[in-house]
Amino acid sequence: MIQLILKIFIILSSPHLFSDETNPQSQIIFYQSLGYYNENKNDKALEGFMSVLTMDPDNNEAKEYLDKTINRLLAEEKEKATRTAEEIFREATRIKEELDLMLFEKNKIKKGWKEMSYETSDYIIKEKDINKCLVKYYDFLSKSPVFSDFENEFKDVIKEPQKKLVEKLNKNLELKVSSLKDIKSVDISKDISDEIEKILRMENQITILIQISNKAYLSYTQEKYFESEKLFKKIIEVDSTNPETQFYIKRINEKLSSIRGGRFFKILTE
Repeated sequence: MIQLILKIFIILSSPHLFSDETNPQSQIIFYQSLGYYNENKNDKALEGFMSVLTMDPDNNEAKEYLDKTINRLLAEEKEKATRTAEEIFREATRIKEELDLMLFEKNKIKKGWKEMSYETSDYIIKEKDINKCLVKYYDFLSKSPVFSDFENEFKDVIKEPQKKLVEKLNKNLELKVSSLKDIKSVDISKDISDEIEKILRMENQITILIQISNKAYLSYTQEKYFESEKLFKKIIEVDSTNPETQFYIKRINEKLSSIRGGRFFKILTE
């Protein structure tokens, strides 16, 4: 639109536009421009009719078709703007729908894992075999979600089953420890000690993955897409169905596609 207005302004500002000179070529250019007009080649028609008027300012037909061409171009620009707005709206709607679906799936997974924590606590309370309790708690941990906003929630959810497990250990092994970490300092069988060590490693690994996911999300919000993509891929390696990670990797790929296809990126990577 701006280019069109500038083009019209420059030509209309020409000192030759209202010259008294006539040019026999004006009629040839007029019919050539009329052909462009009929073929809907409006840019060429615009230039042609303006050229006619620089040579023959009183050519009423050229003036008439110049107005028609300008109106047609303005209508095209308006249609393009409307089409662009519609495309932006459709794209925004699509992303919003995908975001809503991701959040729904994310909350569903969180809710399911919280319910699993209640089941795990009940199992530990009722089960007499301490080894089975340890295996049950480890299995519960291994199914933990890894989301960017989940670190504090993760710590809160594991509190109750972990507390029940420590109580069971104290009762069955006649200990007086306040946490699983304290078990390291007491004398217990190797199989139980190894299982607890496994649990502590799992808790630490999940916390690290959640922190990586959080860093990936922050990088995304700061438009550091290459860094964000690299971090999110670490989550996908251990949780290929993670809805949050899948959502942001898709967004990143869409944003990077134009960069990776661009000339500047090709120069940098050659």
